[in-house]
Amino acid sequence: MPIQERSHRIFVDDDGDVVRVHFVKNGPFIIRFTVQYETLINGKYKPVVRYDTAHGFAHRDTLDWHGETVHWQPMHDRDDFRAALTEAITDLTTNWQRYRSEFLRR
Repeated sequence: MPIQERSHRIFVDDDGDVVRVHFVKNGPFIIRFTVQYETLINGKYKPVVRYDTAHGFAHRDTLDWHGETVHWQPMHDRDDFRAALTEAITDLTTNWQRYRSEFLRR
């Protein structure tokens, strides 16, 4: 099977906050992904929390107002990208309100 790239958005509230999902798969295998929760503030999207595989393993970045990482944490299924992708989407769509609150306090 050829490599496939997919992207979609999941709106988590009526104000425009969104979880952006992007992944690349080769057959049944996820080979890389990014899942990012963004909050809409004054008409501009601010990234709050991002899960990705940028360093060759799955991890979570907590971001500041400038999009810089303030905290970094590897994921449990850091080498099983399919499980990590599912975990990332579930976490951000379930806990986005807490992440937004913490972001606004920083």
